[in-house]
Amino acid sequence: MFGLLPWHRKKELTEQKEGFEDLFDRASSFLSSAVDPLLRWNGDWFPRIDVREGDKDIMVNVELPGLQPGDIDIRVDERRLTISGEKKMEKEEKRSDIHIFERRFGSFTRTVDLPVEVDADKVKAELVQGVLKIEMPKKKISARKSIPVKTA
Repeated sequence: MFGLLPWHRKKELTEQKEGFEDLFDRASSFLSSAVDPLLRWNGDWFPRIDVREGDKDIMVNVELPGLQPGDIDIRVDERRLTISGEKKMEKEEKRSDIHIFERRFGSFTRTVDLPVEVDADKVKAELVQGVLKIEMPKKKISARKSIPVKTA
C-alpha cells in the first residue's frame, strides 16, 4: 500500500502511526499504575492515599478511620514510604441479624515510591480525625561543584 502513495503521504501516515503508538503507551502506563496497587493488595481493606509534593516537602494523607496511633507503623527508606497497620473488628456483646455490613477490617500495607529522597530523621506524622498526615522534608541536594583540571 505504501508503494502507491506519494512520498509526503507516507511521511504523514508514519507520523500518525507513531502518534497512536505513543497514545497507547501512555494509556497503558496510566492503567498499569492505577491497577498495580490493587494487584499488590494483601489485606481485607485498602486505605486511600494522597501524595503531594511541595517546594520543601512531600505531604501524604491516608484515610484510616477507626485506627489509633498505636495501630499504625510508618517506615521511610530512601525514596520509599511504607505504611502498615491493622483495623480490628469491634466486639459486640449483643448479636443481631446483620442486614448490611460494608465496613472493612484486617491488616493492610501500602508502599509508595516517593518522587524525591526525604530526610527520614525529620519525618512527622499525626492522626487527625481518621486521617494520617505525614510530612516529609526533602533531602537537601548538594550544589554542583566545579572541579578545576590541573595540567601536569
